Amino acid sequence: MRFEYTTDAGTRRSGGFDDISNGQGYQSTTLLNAERSTQFTVTAGESRTETFDGWSNGEATVYIVETLDGELFYANGGHCDGGDHTFFLRFRAYGSILSSSQCL
Repeated sequence: MRFEYTTDAGTRRSGGFDDISNGQGYQSTTLLNAERSTQFTVTAGESRTETFDGWSNGEATVYIVETLDGELFYANGGHCDGGDHTFFLRFRAYGSILSSSQCL
């Protein structure tokens, strides 16, 4: 997987998942050549459940969390060889994220 992102200096770059998951100060991070992409916004105090149709066994799912001004905050992902794949994300008020994923 390759991603494109903008550095704090304003340079547009591309890199792999390790680059974005360890990167600081990146903005506008996008997956290159994505077959499917879904984007949504969650505001403070909001709870949201999303179902992604068209997922096939063995496909990777990557989620990228950005601040409201587009700065990369968190990136993670995973895949399941069979069955459904669920993700849970909770954003805590003091800035940390609780996340988990499960193959069902």
